[in-house]
Amino acid sequence: MSRGLLIAIGLAGAAALIIPLILLSGRSDSLDWQKDYDSALATAKARNQMVVAYLYTDWCTYCKKMEAETFTSDQVKGEAGRYVWLKLNPERDEYGARLKQQYGVTGYPTMLLLDSGGALLDQIVGFMPAAPFLQALAGIATRVSSLDALKEQSKQQPVSVEARYALAEKYLELKNFSLAADGFARVIQTDPDNKHAKTELSYYHLAVSLASMNEHAKAQEQLDLLLGKFPTGKLAAEATILKGQIFYRQNDVPAARDEFEQFLVKYPTHEKTSLVRRMIQEIGPDLPLSAAH
Repeated sequence: MSRGLLIAIGLAGAAALIIPLILLSGRSDSLDWQKDYDSALATAKARNQMVVAYLYTDWCTYCKKMEAETFTSDQVKGEAGRYVWLKLNPERDEYGARLKQQYGVTGYPTMLLLDSGGALLDQIVGFMPAAPFLQALAGIATRVSSLDALKEQSKQQPVSVEARYALAEKYLELKNFSLAADGFARVIQTDPDNKHAKTELSYYHLAVSLASMNEHAKAQEQLDLLLGKFPTGKLAAEATILKGQIFYRQNDVPAARDEFEQFLVKYPTHEKTSLVRRMIQEIGPDLPLSAAH
């Protein structure tokens, strides 16, 4: 079973995008690599830009390719002034090692896109030629600008369930699962009776956020609450699938299979029936997790 199914099923919807101001900033003729983490964040704050933290190693072949072809290209040089560039080797640099551990970096090159406070906005993994690399950066910057707008909206409307939900949803889109979880929890606390039709969604997305941080027991607890409060809700079927997926990630194959089979009994005409049948087939009758791929 694809591990990506968890997030693919979990993510729903997206807020409208806003053209970022930083896309209109000046140009530069070369990459001005910084080597100090704190200094890079200070520069980013002063310029209202995001940090491109490039993690590399001396032995990484594709890192050398990235440096020789992408970072030296006229395209990237021409757009360099839009971002703050930070270059760290996790095998030698203290902050490089910290970022590697904090964000679970397992391959190189990896570009971590950070805000001026050091929070992860997104990441780019592996070699990319200049054009798609710049396109990826611009897309992330656009989403960040949208995040800023939602943060301001939430600040101006501190008790608005809709504003809180939109901000939490944006954090989830940006894979900032910790802040997303906090946001969805606040929505549930603010509107426990679902008067604004966001509480059921918040239980589900809170579970997705927690599971994405490997807090599986807490995620299951939120799904149980969702199913208890909204047994015939719009997300009851999706919640049952997600419970099975989380059990699978915990290596509890029998429990995962039980959830999937319950889904087929309760929702025989659901649009994801064929997907669940395929997941059951891939798990097999008595296969351990390592053999179920």
